[in-house]
Amino acid sequence: FEINSVEKFPNIIKENPLLRGLNVTIPYKTSIIPFLDEIDATAKKIGAVNTIKI
Repeated sequence: FEINSVEKFPNIIKENPLLRGLNVTIPYKTSIIPFLDEIDATAKKIGAVNTIKI
């Protein structure tokens, strides 16, 4: 999914119940973190994520 605003992330998850994961690209690697329930220790350390498992 290509989005133009990270705020759309929760709606994408709700509207696509079969979705199991997403790749995260710049500029969202850091701004997506507040929307996640859990974060890997390495991602937390570097402050960015590449992949989201749902």
